[in-house]
Amino acid sequence: MKLKTVTILILYLLLISCGKNKDIDDSFKSLDSSIKNVILHSYNKSKKEKQSSHKRNFKSTPELIKKFYIGDSVFNPGFMDGIDSSLYILDLSSMRINEINYTLGRVNNSFGKGKGHGPGELIRPTDMVVADHVYISDVSKGTIEIYSLNGTYLNTIKLNSCSPYKFIITKNHDIIINNELDLIFPFYKYNSEGAFLKKFGTNLILRNIKSGLFHDMKLCTVSDTSFLQLPIRLGVIGLYKNDELVLIKETIDGKQIKPDGIIYGENYVHTDKLNYLYTSLFETRNGNFLILYSKKSKKGIKEGVFDVYNINTLNYLTSFKLEGNIYGISLIIDKLLTLDHDSVSLWDISKIIEDNK
Repeated sequence: MKLKTVTILILYLLLISCGKNKDIDDSFKSLDSSIKNVILHSYNKSKKEKQSSHKRNFKSTPELIKKFYIGDSVFNPGFMDGIDSSLYILDLSSMRINEINYTLGRVNNSFGKGKGHGPGELIRPTDMVVADHVYISDVSKGTIEIYSLNGTYLNTIKLNSCSPYKFIITKNHDIIINNELDLIFPFYKYNSEGAFLKKFGTNLILRNIKSGLFHDMKLCTVSDTSFLQLPIRLGVIGLYKNDELVLIKETIDGKQIKPDGIIYGENYVHTDKLNYLYTSLFETRNGNFLILYSKKSKKGIKEGVFDVYNINTLNYLTSFKLEGNIYGISLIIDKLLTLDHDSVSLWDISKIIEDNK
């Protein structure tokens, strides 16, 4: 069984790297039809598009509304997400969640059960999504921990045979998870009770890129039936509709055939501190726009850029830069929140929205 799985993976990688399927090996044709059809259908259905231009367009810069200190409450910020007037930040030191009223610039509430293996507790959180509730994935426990927006512990969803890395919550409360243990199908879908529904998807592997890079990705909801697959380093975006890959498109950074500073080790990928390129390090969206935060370092000189896309067409629109270190971003209507190690900044992006309507 293991040999068959390895064979499938090798042939799949060859199919993607060749960019065509007319010369598929006979052994591929003899594979189980359900596996073969999923691989070919996903690959053939996706339409590859490049940006019309790889040159960034800087029109305007957001205006700083306020900046407030949170260092007394959040010592090691990990993940953040916002809804309405609240910003939720997971502190990796205490493993507790801080709810911040960003309009008033103060911490309203701090909740969570802290470190541990019990219900509601965290060992190695890898993502947080704020929707109707606060959802946190824990890759060590193999769980999704759920709290209400006011901080009450609600439930623990145990995911069998799945390593929950990044995830999204659908409108009907299904959970789509990037399972880092599966090398062929990156996404596993569960219902709100934790029952397994299906596995699907395609890794967006580009020609001559070694195995490992595609594990590190973000997910972003677009609509009730669609979401984005955002590899952190590869310079591409994958659009899924009804759980099928329908579009692969380059980010403004373009195709990264050989990213600088990549070191291959036991834990997939490590980066050289002097040379690296992240094309989708952080992501956030509202009803009209997608913002990706790209960061690169060349010989120790670091640069971070915010790239703005139309969320419906994925067309690149404009870019801007902001001062300070960025640990997370959240876009709520026409306000952009950025997280530093001890403070939150609130930016007005209404002019950028007006310029790109």
